[in-house]
Amino acid sequence: MLETEKDFEKAGDISGQLAALSRIIAVLGNNVHSLSAESYIIKHTNLAKKTNDATAIEVSLNSAGDFYMQREKWTKALRYFLKIKTVRKTYKKRALNIKSYQINHWVNELNIGMCYLNMNREELGLPIVENVLKELPMDVSFTRVLFTQVSFDLVNYYLKKSNYVKAEKYLKRTEQVLKINPSISSTNDKYKFEKLYFQINKHKGNFKEALSNLERFQVYNDTLLARQMQNKIDGFKSELKLKSESQKREKAEKESLKAAYINKNYLQWTLIVGSILSLLSLLYVVKTNKTLKQKNDDLANKFDEILAAHLAGQTTERQRVALGRAMIRTPKIY
Repeated sequence: MLETEKDFEKAGDISGQLAALSRIIAVLGNNVHSLSAESYIIKHTNLAKKTNDATAIEVSLNSAGDFYMQREKWTKALRYFLKIKTVRKTYKKRALNIKSYQINHWVNELNIGMCYLNMNREELGLPIVENVLKELPMDVSFTRVLFTQVSFDLVNYYLKKSNYVKAEKYLKRTEQVLKINPSISSTNDKYKFEKLYFQINKHKGNFKEALSNLERFQVYNDTLLARQMQNKIDGFKSELKLKSESQKREKAEKESLKAAYINKNYLQWTLIVGSILSLLSLLYVVKTNKTLKQKNDDLANKFDEILAAHLAGQTTERQRVALGRAMIRTPKIY
């Protein structure tokens, strides 16, 4: 069992369960050739409905649609994207961020259109995509990127169908839009342009143009590879720097803990030695007091003996004196 599944079982509220399910889907959904996350996708959308929250429901449905779209399960993907339209009609008054609401609307409409196209329903899909591309403002970077991405998707769609005329049409239109905004014509876009023009010119028999496209494509490809390599190197440097700093910090923490441990032990030993010395001092005082008491008792006994002897001597002397006096007073009888 995944740790995230345990989190789901422990989660008490719906928001916690949705978050746990999202993590499970993220883990299992990395493999675009696998449907192992499908049951969790269904569980997520069913649970989101219980929240009665438009945003939560829409996010859940969109994630489900993207999941199937990445696996080219166009019918299932379309089903979820169409449900988003129903949710938006139901919760339209609850939309707080109008700008975000409009962008999400365009993205969802494009997803619906591309699903129809890949289901060979061009008569339904292409008008939807074209309408959105006309509405997208070109003065906003995100919508410009979205326009470019969808345009490239259309070109690739017609290349797969070997319709090189339409493929070239959409590629030239995209190129014209980007020329108006040259700042967004990144190396990556130029790389894609040359690659797609190469395929179109090659299949149309324009080999000279195809060769030029291939040469420029190689230049941009090398530039991108060099940039990717530099990014990797920079990433490694940052990682090593971070690990080095972490190592220094761990070492400093260990030294601090070691010093604290030593100080703690020193304090403990100081207390122990102090306690022992105090105990010995107490024992010494007790023993000394006992010895002094014994000596005092001995002296007192000796004093009593001396006093008794002195008193006894005085008694004997008084008796001797009294006897002497008695002898003097008694007349001698001859």
